[in-house]
Amino acid sequence: NVTADKFLKVASVSGSGTTGIGQLSFADAGGGAYNLLSTTNVTSGVSEVDFTSVFDGTYKNYLMQITNSHPYSDDVKLNMRVFTSAGIQTGTSYKFATYGRRATGNDLSGNGDGNNLIELCPQSHGSLAYESQSYEILIYEPSGTAFHTDFQIRATGRNAAAQFVATSGGGSFTETTAITGLRFFFGSGNIDSGTFKLYGIS
Repeated sequence: NVTADKFLKVASVSGSGTTGIGQLSFADAGGGAYNLLSTTNVTSGVSEVDFTSVFDGTYKNYLMQITNSHPYSDDVKLNMRVFTSAGIQTGTSYKFATYGRRATGNDLSGNGDGNNLIELCPQSHGSLAYESQSYEILIYEPSGTAFHTDFQIRATGRNAAAQFVATSGGGSFTETTAITGLRFFFGSGNIDSGTFKLYGIS
């Protein structure tokens, strides 16, 4: 039967070459290179979104997608911290550097060295009904213990002045400790809405 919101995949093959016969089946989105591991849909105010015990070495790298994050408070930034086996890390073991441009033509930049969080975008969020920001965050080998864990960050959306912005950059957790999860939160006020999806990359 035809199923909405699914992809077709080849479930099995009999024979070979040009005479091979394939059996198709429907599969969830995220198969292939990107394997959906966890989803959080925020529909009412929460102080933070946590993904705990999600990095266990099954995949080397991961992708976090945040779609249309929207704050309760105006003029606030979305931030990230990490979990380790010791819990949430709030010390000064974070670095970040971001840059971008407003549609109006102004350059943007943000940085932190020895911070207690990673700012995901140098521009604050707007809280009007149509204002949101979306992100893609690549997480490089969070289960590793030889190197610091780095993140690549991209963001698009509207700032507190309703201007469109696009930014790129990265961050780092500067300890050789395995990361087990992530926390997202605004500088003040709740996360009113947004979809948070974590993928393992094959």
